[in-house]
Amino acid sequence: MSRMKSNHPLVLSEDGEERLLRVAHATACLSALLSASCYGGNQSVSGEGVAALFSLLSEQVEEVISQTSLSGGA
Repeated sequence: MSRMKSNHPLVLSEDGEERLLRVAHATACLSALLSASCYGGNQSVSGEGVAALFSLLSEQVEEVISQTSLSGGA
């Protein structure tokens, strides 16, 4: 994935900001779930379920990126 470099700040739409916050909450929740699962002795986390979750998170982030504009005009 290439990194965007710009001297202009990025501006998120309200929907983009909500999506990004949901992704942040979901990844924090998943991290806590996986940590509890591993340290609690339960090793049965579905690989397919985790893959599906990351796919959905990826779609959310891609949508945020597509809705993001540079404040200098894009």
